[in-house]
Amino acid sequence: MFSPPPTPSLPARVAGSQRPCIAVGCRLAAALLVLLIGVPTSPALAVRPVPPQILEREAVPKVPLAVRPVRPEVELRVVPSVIGLPESQARSVLERAGFATGGISRVANSAAAGTVVAQSVAPRTRHDPREPIDLRISRGPQPEIKVLERPMVDPESLRPAVREPEREEPPPHDDVQPGAEPFRPPVLDPRVIEELIRPPVRPQPPSEPPPYRPPPPRDDVQPDFIVVPQLREATLQQARARLALRRLRLGNVERRPSDARSGVVIDQSPEAGTQLDRPVAVNVVVSTGPERVTVPNVVGQMLDEARERLMPLSRGQIDEQWIASQRPRGVVVRQSPAAGTSVRPSPPPRFRLHVSAGPRRVVPDVVDRMRAEAEAIIGRADLRVGDVREVESDAPAGRVIDQKPSGGTDIVANRIVAVDLLVSRGPPPAPVMLEVPQVIGSGEQGARAQISGAGLTVGTVEREHSPQPAGIVVDQRPRGGTQVRREARVRVDLLVSLGPQRL
Repeated sequence: MFSPPPTPSLPARVAGSQRPCIAVGCRLAAALLVLLIGVPTSPALAVRPVPPQILEREAVPKVPLAVRPVRPEVELRVVPSVIGLPESQARSVLERAGFATGGISRVANSAAAGTVVAQSVAPRTRHDPREPIDLRISRGPQPEIKVLERPMVDPESLRPAVREPEREEPPPHDDVQPGAEPFRPPVLDPRVIEELIRPPVRPQPPSEPPPYRPPPPRDDVQPDFIVVPQLREATLQQARARLALRRLRLGNVERRPSDARSGVVIDQSPEAGTQLDRPVAVNVVVSTGPERVTVPNVVGQMLDEARERLMPLSRGQIDEQWIASQRPRGVVVRQSPAAGTSVRPSPPPRFRLHVSAGPRRVVPDVVDRMRAEAEAIIGRADLRVGDVREVESDAPAGRVIDQKPSGGTDIVANRIVAVDLLVSRGPPPAPVMLEVPQVIGSGEQGARAQISGAGLTVGTVEREHSPQPAGIVVDQRPRGGTQVRREARVRVDLLVSLGPQRL
């Protein structure tokens, strides 16, 4: 009996896919047909496979290698920094530097909306001007998203129930023994089928790069777009430098007084941020400082009237100095700054007024005068007597021996209102002298009585052996006959004998 050859296995069919495309397609169609209808085990239903035909591979024509043209050398330029600038201004800065703006991406950022927060090429580096520079624009801070609390839902409960179709069992074969597992065709991955039927990829010749073309001009940015810089609070030298960086020049310079410090720009035309299509001259106004005012003349006026007139200019900063003068009391004699002087109102100047205190008055000299007479003289000079202190001196009692301040001192200039006096209470009394009695050779009790009777006091008493009998005073200090002052309270020390020393 003739038996059919075995059916080729799946690895053999996969290996046959490496043959020409026509043979692969035929075998692939046969394999798919077998997988769909199944292969019976009965010899009567076996199909003899057709042996594959070997076809010659077509010769691939040789393609000449394409030579990529070398791009002409271009001078690298320094990339400017546009971080922190508005988008339109950043585009203008890049175009003036010779660079094109590439892709624009917008991200949430803490910077103001519309400002550049990053650029694809680092600033101050050299870069090919033919390659565009990408920018990252801020769209402002990201709004806070509040999450509402909702009950949790199981996503499986929301998925509709899909009923899987029942797989139909193939009819039983006559040659299948009872209890044997029926034949099921293997499941083939669709990705494997796609790889089997995909035609081979032929190498493509390298294409020539497109020629470089500058980016088309933008509608909102002109080729010579210029933004006027901020010149306020800058000096003239700084203003010229800022304008030179923008291809602008300094125009008319007007000087005008203002509260700003002298030498800084307080106004400009055109205003900062103005967009220009060509370089122009920018006119500025420079501050000359606060406007000067003329000091009024207050000499000859009363002090209160002069203060009221100078108050708007001095704002209360007025110093007064009273001097002796033949003019009436309270009249301004001199002023500083002088009348007619031009001063700045800010900061307010400080004025000094010399005010007349009337004719010159001095402190009278009352030294060597008696106390009553000196007090009368001081009262007539519109002064009062201050502290009076008495001391012992050789001058008679009641006579003034010193004063403070001294006579002739200007009363007004030193603002003197009282005079202190030093008065003598006479010479000190004569001291009382006492004579120390002679007690050597006397007994101890007798010596004590003599010293007390003379108004003196017995001091220390020492005892020692001597040829004199016991109890006799053999020495004293001070010596007998010495004169001492009673106020000194002198003590008399004694040396008393213990008698001869026994051997």
